[in-house]
Amino acid sequence: MAELKSRPGRDLAVIDSVSLVRLLHAAGLVNRHIGCVTTTKGVVIAHHERSV
Repeated sequence: MAELKSRPGRDLAVIDSVSLVRLLHAAGLVNRHIGCVTTTKGVVIAHHERSV
């Protein structure tokens, strides 16, 4: 993942794997995270951007 991140190009996306996002975030490989969760009351969208 670190090698992919170092290459020029567009963003990488992880779909439907909270555990993978947690591992990548803990390793410092996530710059921006947008999460979307559907609940019985609607949709919750969370946005996190790592400060540099």
